[in-house]
Amino acid sequence: MSDLLNQLCMEMIDYDRRDPKRIHHFIKVHGFARLIGEWEGLEEYPLFLLEAAAYVLDIGAHRAEIQFGRSDGKSQAVVGPEEAARLLKGLGFAPADTERICQMVASHHEGRQPDSPEAQILAEADMLVRLYEESVSQNALKAVYRRAFRTEAGSKICREMFLDDRNAAYKEWMGRKFPQTVE
Repeated sequence: MSDLLNQLCMEMIDYDRRDPKRIHHFIKVHGFARLIGEWEGLEEYPLFLLEAAAYVLDIGAHRAEIQFGRSDGKSQAVVGPEEAARLLKGLGFAPADTERICQMVASHHEGRQPDSPEAQILAEADMLVRLYEESVSQNALKAVYRRAFRTEAGSKICREMFLDDRNAAYKEWMGRKFPQTVE
């Protein structure tokens, strides 16, 4: 499976050639997705689907720009799954795996509630990268944190990257109970 994932990564680098921002984006999303997935105890097969989805999550961006003049989530949800399916099929992904990966690609752009642990992790990994890339305000960070992060691993990474969770008053203000921080 790792050979297939490596092939997929290289195909995505070729697909997004001369667009280092998009390449960096999916590489970072993949890294966070794998880390969170392993930390959350995903089994090998769901982790494989998650990693593949992380590589192709924004595959519709270029086509959406051409077709719609924009690459927002709504336009990517329309064209992304078809682009992903074509690439995955060409690499020999099983039809059921291709369908599941494409569902995760579409749902992460449509803003739907994730329907599985791997879809939740994909959404969190993408959010971690976007929060950094878009330089979001502290108020927006706090709102996104409360709304979007559900896994222990993703929540911890978000707090460690963007929020000061070592202060007890801050924890109380956030209104959530967190695991103890290891010092």
